[in-house]
Amino acid sequence: MMGWDVMRKRRYQRQIEMGLIDPERYPLSDTDSDSYDWETADQDFEDHRMAVYAAMVDCVDQNIGRLLQTLKDLKVAIANPIKADLQPAANSSAPPWGAAPG
Repeated sequence: MMGWDVMRKRRYQRQIEMGLIDPERYPLSDTDSDSYDWETADQDFEDHRMAVYAAMVDCVDQNIGRLLQTLKDLKVAIANPIKADLQPAANSSAPPWGAAPG
């Protein structure tokens, strides 16, 4: 499995290569001070937690698509964009119910 630090750096590099980020203007920020090292983490637990998060994001994405299609079918105009803020669920700190098992 790939740890989050490696994944974060690869994603950042890919965004630079795609021209989405100017690395001179937007260097990669420091690691979250609350995060813990991947090597000492319960990797099976973290892998499962990320899979659950990915499933949640997929479910939200599909249902927003259904909502927009229904509004389109009903000819309801949307003046404002729809934003689903899922970021708080993706942080690398301990789960909201307490410390990671270990």
